[in-house]
Order: sequence, then C-alpha cells, then structure tokens
Amino acid sequence: WNYASDFFLDETLGKSIVLAVGGLFVAVAAYVIRYFNFQLRRNGDMLHTSHGLLTVRQGTLARNRIQALKLEEGLLRRWLGMAAVRVDSAGDRQQVDENKNRDVLVPVAMLEDAHEVARQAIPGLKNVAPDWSRVSRIAILRGSRKGWLLVAMAMLQTYAVAGWLCVAWIPAFACVYLLNYKWYHNSGYWLSNDYFLWRSGWINRSTVCL
Repeated sequence: WNYASDFFLDETLGKSIVLAVGGLFVAVAAYVIRYFNFQLRRNGDMLHTSHGLLTVRQGTLARNRIQALKLEEGLLRRWLGMAAVRVDSAGDRQQVDENKNRDVLVPVAMLEDAHEVARQAIPGLKNVAPDWSRVSRIAILRGSRKGWLLVAMAMLQTYAVAGWLCVAWIPAFACVYLLNYKWYHNSGYWLSNDYFLWRSGWINRSTVCL
C-alpha cells in the first residue's frame, strides 16, 4: 500500500494516471449533470428537448429546418450498441462553422432508438442503415499513396540519422494499406430522390444524412 501511494503521489507517471482518471470522472459527471433527465418529445412537426440537473435547458426545433443529421457511434458506444444524434438546422451555419458544433438531439441512446429518432426527425427518411453502395476500390490506393509518402519521408530522415535502421519502417507500408482497406470496408453511401446518406469510420463510426 505504501509503495502504491508513493507511486501515485510522487512519480510523474503516477500523477499522470491520477490526472487522467480524475479528468475522466469530471467529464462523466459534467455529462450526467448537463443531460440529466433528458427528454425528447415530438408535437407534429416540432421537436422539443429538455434536460439538466442544476440548470434545466429547453429547446425547440422544427423538423423542416433540419438540414443534416449525424449519428455518432464512438468505440465504447459501439460496444454497448448505442449512438448519439446531432443535427444542423437552417440558420445556425455560422455556429457550426465557427464552433465545429452541432445541436444535440439525443446525447446517447440504444442504436435502434437512435435510428427511430432519426426517422422521426427527418420527414420521409425510412431507413438509416440501407444496403450501402461502396465507393471505388481506387480509393484504397489513393489513400495509401499519401501514407506511403509519409513513411518514405520518415525512412529517409531515419537513414540520415541512424543508417540502415530505417528498414524498421518497412512494416508501416503494410499498416497504411490495411488502415485504408478498413476505411474502404466500413464506408458506404446511399442516394435517393430526397436524401444522401454517408457512413464512414472503423473505430469511431458516423452516419450522416443530408
């Protein structure tokens, strides 16, 4: 016990771990306080939200003002079968461009429920997970070329400093190709007369509806 306490209080690594864990707890607590008792209601073509523990926030959004909708599935959310739903509405383009932020329609929900929210939010949207069309396989090579160029530059710099140790970078060429292949395998689009859907992401997946 004494060794553990000395490690976490005195060692730099221990302090970093304590700060990281503490920051995680603070972020989770802030998230819970902000979205406590979250409620989403639909009244005709109007969507109403309310949430908050210390300060109750309420919002109203007309469905016909939604220009884009995004389902976000981070790694942990994907493991739990959950997703968040965000929207861009007409009139807030400056906010989105400057703050890189979208309005939260649902902070987190089971994936099935998130899909239903998306269908309720956008009139006429029936399927959020259709049979995706793939982009051209040429995209794998195009993406790999950029990564290979960076690896080649790293090899040259390493050769200038450490000589033939630069060969340690060779496996990186295969890794670059694998990453681009995984991106291709997890990307797809679907186009109808009214909507365009785009899915991308291997670790953190997102689906955008325009």
